[in-house]
Amino acid sequence: MFIEWELAAVSDNCSERYRSRARDESLSKQEREAAQLIVTAKAHLDDENGDKALKHAEEGLKLCRQSQDDDGIADATRLIVQCLCLKDQRKEANRIAREELESIRASKGRRGESKLLLAVADVNAEHRGHKNRMEAKELAQEALKLFQKEGNRSMEAFARLCLLNITVKWRGDKMASCQEGLDHGMTARSIFKTSGDKRGEALALHGMAVMHVRAELNGMVLSAFPGGWQAATTESARLFKEAKCFKMYAFAKVCLAQWSLAGPDLGRSRQLAEEALQICQQYKSRQEAAALGVLVTFYLSMKDVSSDFKNNEAQTAIDLAKQGLERFRDRGDRHGEASCLHALVQCFQAKGDRQEAIKHASQAADIYRELEDKAGETAMLQHLSQMHLEEREPEKAFQVAKEVSDMNVSLHDKAIAQETRYNACIAQGDLQQAMELAEDLVLMCSDKGDIRREATARLMVATVHFNAQNFDQAKLVAREAQALMHDEGAWVGVASALQLIGEIYHAKNQYTEALKAAERSAQLLRRKDKDSEEVISLLLVAQIRLSMLSQEKMQKQRGSPSFAAAVADGMQAAEAAVAFANKAKLREQEGYALLLMVQMQHSALQVDESLKTADAAMYVFEELGDRRQQANVMC
Repeated sequence: MFIEWELAAVSDNCSERYRSRARDESLSKQEREAAQLIVTAKAHLDDENGDKALKHAEEGLKLCRQSQDDDGIADATRLIVQCLCLKDQRKEANRIAREELESIRASKGRRGESKLLLAVADVNAEHRGHKNRMEAKELAQEALKLFQKEGNRSMEAFARLCLLNITVKWRGDKMASCQEGLDHGMTARSIFKTSGDKRGEALALHGMAVMHVRAELNGMVLSAFPGGWQAATTESARLFKEAKCFKMYAFAKVCLAQWSLAGPDLGRSRQLAEEALQICQQYKSRQEAAALGVLVTFYLSMKDVSSDFKNNEAQTAIDLAKQGLERFRDRGDRHGEASCLHALVQCFQAKGDRQEAIKHASQAADIYRELEDKAGETAMLQHLSQMHLEEREPEKAFQVAKEVSDMNVSLHDKAIAQETRYNACIAQGDLQQAMELAEDLVLMCSDKGDIRREATARLMVATVHFNAQNFDQAKLVAREAQALMHDEGAWVGVASALQLIGEIYHAKNQYTEALKAAERSAQLLRRKDKDSEEVISLLLVAQIRLSMLSQEKMQKQRGSPSFAAAVADGMQAAEAAVAFANKAKLREQEGYALLLMVQMQHSALQVDESLKTADAAMYVFEELGDRRQQANVMC
């Protein structure tokens, strides 16, 4: 997860140039006044005061127009655009940047075109969807070529930072995009270091750190900076502080704290998170909400090691988030408010209070929509729809997911929303609409050439056939999905297909084929960090073993070596499922596995053992509040 760059952070260092112009007696009074306004606007922007910065930048632009200063018009416009982005008004920023770009392109000299190309690219590099990001890359590359032609090394470096920023969320070949971003960062750092620009060098180092983190998240290794992201971020923070860029110093400290959460030293993670929050409050940084989120995440990460998580760490996290929410509301900081609401969603989910989580998620989604933060709104709506499903509210889940489907979002987000609507239909028994949604998703993914998602959608189609007891058609479509996944080398997907194929054979009482598919599925999922999927395959193996044990021909062999061997195999499968679910802290699945074990022990007439196992299963289902399964245990 990445803390977003701010456009105020990557704005170019135009202050010195305009400070000199403001003192230049050879210039007109109007030109000097315009220069001073630009200097003042930049200072307010660096201090994250968007309103004051915008006011002075607009006044400076007006004077630049009057003196027909194309360079000044471009620089003032870039400042206005950055101010609007700081105020979360990207749509308006995009409009202004594009209008000014077209105006300059229509002029004779076209001076300032390169800077305005970069302004449009900066705006659309994030929070504007993948389509706009692709255009942003083309515009930034065009600006880069112009800066190189002009010999403007400083602006070339800032264009490279924009291109690095774009690669952070670029789709496709992750290794290639990480290396591309790193190359831009290294070149930018060299330019800034040569010119003695500590702030610029710090920005480039931070970008290089981001590339290292992104590579790690995707299982890749980059070796451009000794010590990796930790050393690069630490050096970046030091340079920001030396350059007296205290807001950016706070930003670097927040990133260091967040990225450290994945490390083994929990004490160090907490120390960094608390330090980052303190620094953000000291310098009144916009990143305070992000720092608070990091500290909340630290406390929530203690879930598996705390003896009383709900009353200690979870409650501490809730208290921190609520205090932050109150502070941001008092300030009128809607972005900070949304971030705290998002943190509270995570807190209440971790504590098991899903209704409170749903309430806060709905509020956060409304604020993200108001701020025109499409990424935030989409993520929160996806989260909200999933929680409605978990709360057995399929109608609400369907409606929220439909909001996402109707938005102009990526295939990834559309597919997730479509799957949620599909699952809501399955939950309501509406197989006809479920089939329509699944088949639409197959076509959508096929048109985009996304083979893995197409295979997943085909499994959805197969599942509908299975639920309608069209077993032969279900198996045919599942095998098609399996083949697609196999060709893509998507072994987790192959395992999912085999899981369904095992269920199909099981439903047709073809236990040998069912067992073969289920065991292969479990084998493929081993050590893939897909606990929820692996436990389903293990449970399926145990269920098939129980069915084999319960066959009339097998029951007639009671007391024989073959019956004893079948009981041993069944118990081994059930025990494996219980042990795995217990280790993975999947309590519901652990209860199901124990219930299967009870049934096997009944079949083997192991009365005392079955009573002990039934007590264990009852304890799990009582803890979960699942009365239906408690009744199943008693039966």
